[in-house]
Amino acid sequence: MFRLDVYHHSEPPPTDPVLTALAELKGILMATKEEVTAQIVAATEQTNKIIAEVQSATAALSAAIAAAANSTPAMDAALAGLKAALQVADDLNPDAPPPAPPAP
Repeated sequence: MFRLDVYHHSEPPPTDPVLTALAELKGILMATKEEVTAQIVAATEQTNKIIAEVQSATAALSAAIAAAANSTPAMDAALAGLKAALQVADDLNPDAPPPAPPAP
């Protein structure tokens, strides 16, 4: 009696989306709590920076429109929409609570 074992191994392309997703998932699962916390803090800092930049640009735009004193109702509505959208973005990322006082 004969036994024949045949193994075939093929290497998927490195751009295979399933393997890429699995590798990313493995990275997430293997991350420590400290790494995840650091990523959350970095994302929060980046979001706060973006919000501050857009708030600054919106304030400058509002000041320029007011100084020119020649806005149209459509321009006023567009600016109000921008301010409302900015407020929604700001509300999605609430301000950090004040730090707790040191323990005695």
